[in-house]
Amino acid sequence: MERGQFVDPKVGKELLSDYATLWLSTRLVRGRPLSPRTLELYQWQLRKHILPTLGKSQLRHLGTTEVRGWFARINGPDGPGQPTAGKCYRLLRAIMQTATEDGRVAKNPCSIRSAGREEPVERPMITLEQLDAITAAAGERWRSLIEMAAWCGLRFGELAALRKSRIDLDTETVMVRLGPRWGSAPRRPPKV
Repeated sequence: MERGQFVDPKVGKELLSDYATLWLSTRLVRGRPLSPRTLELYQWQLRKHILPTLGKSQLRHLGTTEVRGWFARINGPDGPGQPTAGKCYRLLRAIMQTATEDGRVAKNPCSIRSAGREEPVERPMITLEQLDAITAAAGERWRSLIEMAAWCGLRFGELAALRKSRIDLDTETVMVRLGPRWGSAPRRPPKV
């Protein structure tokens, strides 16, 4: 108590699964609740990768050893892969950090250096020969679309929104702009 490190033995008895549910319902990011997509992602990560192993642990009994064992399993060859393991670790660390701030645990047990870092797998690029083969197989109708995707890096939605009037061959420029469906086109005055 004198050192300011006392944790009431009555707290921290709740299960990680219960505390995680509370955490999700009260978590604020920049003063706002989690977005629906983020909430869905966190619920999936908890359900699939965190709670099956750690969910029945009381917060006060969840230690560094348990967290290391859990992380070794999900980050190992039978786990979901390093990027997912990193995301799950970051989520657990954030939950336990809040539990620490709430005084439910004395110390955050998530202390594995670099565990939350993702090492994204480099996606292979196609060769010019492969691009030519794809273009030939797709036919003349799709040639321009495929080449615009390959050479300009446009996403499908941007490619689908392209119009002939947005391509200037003289200046060799392409303008990608949202159309009227998304509300960015000028509106016409209503007919009276």
